[in-house]
Amino acid sequence: MEGLNVDEFEVEFQYSGKTGTVGPNDTIMSIAEAVGIEVPFSCREGICGTCETPVIEGEVIHRDTVLGDVVHAGHASMAICVSRSATPRLVIDL
Repeated sequence: MEGLNVDEFEVEFQYSGKTGTVGPNDTIMSIAEAVGIEVPFSCREGICGTCETPVIEGEVIHRDTVLGDVVHAGHASMAICVSRSATPRLVIDL
């Protein structure tokens, strides 16, 4: 399923108990901020790794350049500033 481009998907921020819908022009980070979750970041471009967030459920379309192939293959974390879900629902630890 990796590589599937899901234009719109649901994201559950498990720790905070909030959910949101990420549209084709949104980022997970922007939706987190919209529902009141403060997210650490430095670049918003996928090059620093500051927003790396553990993934609890779902697969990721990695668009960052910092996390590396091992992290990308395991889908255990993601850069929420640029990466997207490959599944209709993604659960992350925020």
